[in-house]
Amino acid sequence: MNCPGRYTRPGVEDWVECRVIDLSLDGAALETPIPTEEPSGVVMIELQDVEGHPGCLELRGEIANWEAVGDDRLRVGVSFAGMTSFQRYKLAGFLSARRRASL
Repeated sequence: MNCPGRYTRPGVEDWVECRVIDLSLDGAALETPIPTEEPSGVVMIELQDVEGHPGCLELRGEIANWEAVGDDRLRVGVSFAGMTSFQRYKLAGFLSARRRASL
C-alpha cells in the first residue's frame, strides 16, 4: 500500500500529511514527518480514493507504536478500535478498490 492521506488529533484543526504504507481492517501504518511531540493517543485518519479524491474514508484509531525510519520520518502504527459494521464495510470496500487499481 502506498496511499496519500492525512491525520489529526481530536480537537485539533491542523492536519498532517502522511503516506499510508500498510492498511488492514485492524489498523494502519503511516509514514509521517517527525512531530514536535511524541505520537500517542487517538487520531483521525483521512484517506484518498484511487482517483486521488481526499476525504473518501475517515478512520479513528489509537497510536499503538512508532519508530524512526530516517532522520526526518516516523513509521506510526495505528490500531482501529470501536469501528461500526458500516465503517468496516466501507474500509473493506476501500481495500478492495485499492487492490483492483494496483493490478
